[in-house]
Amino acid sequence: MRIATETLPKGKLWYHIRHTDDDWSEPASLKNGCVVVNFCGTFICDPIIDFPCGEELEITEWSYLN
Repeated sequence: MRIATETLPKGKLWYHIRHTDDDWSEPASLKNGCVVVNFCGTFICDPIIDFPCGEELEITEWSYLN
């Protein structure tokens, strides 16, 4: 679900998750900005230091289990 940026709590930023082309449930990257294609979800959190707007980080390892 996409959120309206004006509803963010003060001091928080949003980051989008992109899923892979082959699996809509497998996260592929985290982007500091809007994801249009393969949108998977949104993180709302404190600003991530040294993560410029428009940059995208590949997710190489992840698990739903701890």
